Amino acid sequence: MTSNISQSKIRILFMGTGVYGSLVFNELDTNFFDIIGVVTKSQNRISRNPNLNNELNIQSNKNFDIYRINKFTDEMNLKLIQLNPSIIIVASFGLILPDYILQIPTLGVINIHPSLLPKLRGPSPISSAIIEGMKNTG
Repeated sequence: MTSNISQSKIRILFMGTGVYGSLVFNELDTNFFDIIGVVTKSQNRISRNPNLNNELNIQSNKNFDIYRINKFTDEMNLKLIQLNPSIIIVASFGLILPDYILQIPTLGVINIHPSLLPKLRGPSPISSAIIEGMKNTG
């Protein structure tokens, strides 16, 4: 008996930015998941650190759209509903997801964060953990 793995793949919508978001995305981009889209932040805002490249650097041979946003608009919300994700996975996204976005995926939302929340929330949780001398983190 053979199974059609493409019918059982989990439909993932990824939301993220920067190096950390790129690392998480590239780990997800396997044959076990169906990446249906990527939402990242527009880069029209000047970073606190001008040497920091906050672009999402993804390497994939799959075909999906990448949406660059600064906020959730009605048009973007409709597109997310149409994508019909099973799960939204978030890593270093920089926007708080409104409740109505949390209701879109059939299986829920997973936020992958490198620190123990809420203690080290913010833009530099890894650096903060090192500065505070923490032995364990997220």
